[in-house]
Amino acid sequence: MLRMKFIGSIFLIMGSAIGAGILALPLVTSLGSSAISLLVMLAIAILMLYTGLMTLEVNMAMHKDSNSFSTMAERFLKIPGKIICWICFIMVLYMALAAYIEGMGSLTAALLGRIGIEIPSLICSLFITVFFGTVVALGTYFVDSLNKFLFSFKGLFILLSLVFMVPDVRASLILSYNTTSTFWAQSLSIFVTCFAYQFIIPSIVNYLGKENHTYIRNAIIIGSFLPFFIYGSWFLMIQGIVPQTGPDSFEAINQSNEPLAMMLGFLGERTSSWATLMLNGFSNITMTTSFLGISLSLFDFLRDGFHLKKNLTGKITTFILTFVPPVLFVILVPKGFVLALQYSGIFTCFLIIMLPALMLLKKRQERIETAYEVPTNTVILYSVAAIGVLLAFAQFY
Repeated sequence: MLRMKFIGSIFLIMGSAIGAGILALPLVTSLGSSAISLLVMLAIAILMLYTGLMTLEVNMAMHKDSNSFSTMAERFLKIPGKIICWICFIMVLYMALAAYIEGMGSLTAALLGRIGIEIPSLICSLFITVFFGTVVALGTYFVDSLNKFLFSFKGLFILLSLVFMVPDVRASLILSYNTTSTFWAQSLSIFVTCFAYQFIIPSIVNYLGKENHTYIRNAIIIGSFLPFFIYGSWFLMIQGIVPQTGPDSFEAINQSNEPLAMMLGFLGERTSSWATLMLNGFSNITMTTSFLGISLSLFDFLRDGFHLKKNLTGKITTFILTFVPPVLFVILVPKGFVLALQYSGIFTCFLIIMLPALMLLKKRQERIETAYEVPTNTVILYSVAAIGVLLAFAQFY
């Protein structure tokens, strides 16, 4: 039974990390050479593993079922920590939701365009928001039922996409990629977002039990690095199919108003019909499951935060608070998919890199002993907190 829970915990971590950010990854790695992109991704993966283990140690000092990120921040960093946690949490969800709304609208418009139905992506985004937003408003049961159905296909589609893309990959094209001046600024926050899973650690601690901290540690290690191999294979294969520069390249994709749809369109032209089918299936399912998960988290967070009732008036009010801000972002900001994920990455850096380091620093200063303790010291903790701040503001350089 414990081993099954252990395996389940690994998949929960992987499922939290592998979201719609995987679709933005080829767009930002197209600005860098393949080798440098892999090295940067590996460095971020190691950093995020370390902050995950930091989060585990801090969580081990909390009482069961009273160990959320917000509660940990308040316990060790008092009210300022809780305020920072809340602001970052809300902004991460809002920006991620804006990215998914824009991305889903773009993919839907492109899909309809292939069958001769021309509808602006903004209209598709609005329709999708209303439709799936209504599902979210109906409650967790409906979201859970739809999510389970879709999630069961998610892993299958990504694996089949990689398999069917292999024959069309050219190694010479991968090696032709060179780093551009904007690579660092645009890539780092997206890489951080792609390895964000720390939010789920409190749930895993409750699920496996504090006494099984070795299993929890191993689940975090395995669940952190398996996405690295999936991400690495994913963007290398796409780099081996779509060139970096030229008329039909990432250079043109990044300059278009619909970069995500154009990227998938280029891939469809250069791969088999089966690969195209798997890519489209994976992209749409990933967007939908990410949208549902983020929407439900934000919906419940706002309803609880504003003490809104679960009646019709309360649900309509919560619906407006949840979906109007990200929809306004989509309307006002063109090419918002990657940009929204970058902004989400800024607050993610504060939330899951800086805060865990500062919370653990305070725990060590209070000399609270726990069954699991990550190898670290004061200098390392301050350094990790500083790195979190630097990564947050890197895209403004």
